[in-house]
Amino acid sequence: NKLKGLTRFDRLKKAHPALQFAEKRRLTKFLDRIYFCPKFYAWVNSLIPNKFQSSLVNSMDHPRVVLPFFGVDSKMFAFQGRAFGKEEPRYITIKLDENKRRIFGLEKVDVSKKVYVVEGPIDSLFLPNCIAVAGADMKMSLPNAVYIFDNEPRNIEIIKKMEKLIDNNYQVFIWPKNIKDKDINDLIISGLSPVEVKKIISSNKFSKLSARQQLNNWKEI
Repeated sequence: NKLKGLTRFDRLKKAHPALQFAEKRRLTKFLDRIYFCPKFYAWVNSLIPNKFQSSLVNSMDHPRVVLPFFGVDSKMFAFQGRAFGKEEPRYITIKLDENKRRIFGLEKVDVSKKVYVVEGPIDSLFLPNCIAVAGADMKMSLPNAVYIFDNEPRNIEIIKKMEKLIDNNYQVFIWPKNIKDKDINDLIISGLSPVEVKKIISSNKFSKLSARQQLNNWKEI
């Protein structure tokens, strides 16, 4: 019922312009996990009354891609609206249950296996057994997890988070210096397959002293 008014991408007509976005981002294999929202602010207000001011709804409403966050019980507790164009902010993540963390992919993850933890929900679609934190704290207390941040060597906040994880003996992926793509989705768009991306991650995940050394080589601040 919470997704009422939205259309899942795999049910859009072939000529629908939103599908061009999915093709550009290489999301055609995940159309059943993303939704088209024609008027995002109005839809959010239908779930959370007065979340957005009427002036925004009346004059600045626009369509967005919606990625629902489901819990292990398969109930939606949050969602992220991703802009199609240059609308700001590009990402709007909203919780329906304030007691839960903003983690995407909980309904599919198997914590008994290796878990990949990324920042963005779209990035998580391309890796096996992967969750996204969508702005939440990366630390999950998962001893078999690999933490993957965006490729932003000048981002002080990202570097601090990576240092904290390394200090707590977690495995962290350090981007090779020759890769200039910003995130996992950009790697896919550049022509790499999910299998190739996973191999890059497996070859560049580090912990403890080696992680600290690699981080020092990668960061640019």
